[in-house]
Amino acid sequence: MVNIPTEIIKIARPVHWVKNLALFAALIFSRNLGSEFLFEKVVIGFIAFCLATSSAYIFNDILDVVDFFCRLKHIFMSNGHFFICGNTYFLQY
Repeated sequence: MVNIPTEIIKIARPVHWVKNLALFAALIFSRNLGSEFLFEKVVIGFIAFCLATSSAYIFNDILDVVDFFCRLKHIFMSNGHFFICGNTYFLQY
C-alpha cells in the first residue's frame, strides 16, 4: 500500500533544499544573525524557495509522465505514423 504523505515528500525532493540554505549566508556575513526581524525574513524566503523549487520538480515530473504516456500511445499505420496524445491526433508521413 502506498503511503501518500511519504510519496509527496519524496517527489518534492527535500534533499535539494540544502542549496536554499545559502540565503542564510547574507545574515552570517553581515553579522545580523542575531536580528530577529531579518532572521524571520530569511526563514520566510527559505520556505518560499523550497516551495518554489519543489513545485518546479513536481511540474516537471507531471510533464514527463504525460510525455511518457504519449509515447506509449504511438500507433504505427501502414501509410505513416499516427500519434494519439490526449485528445489530439497527429498524422505524420
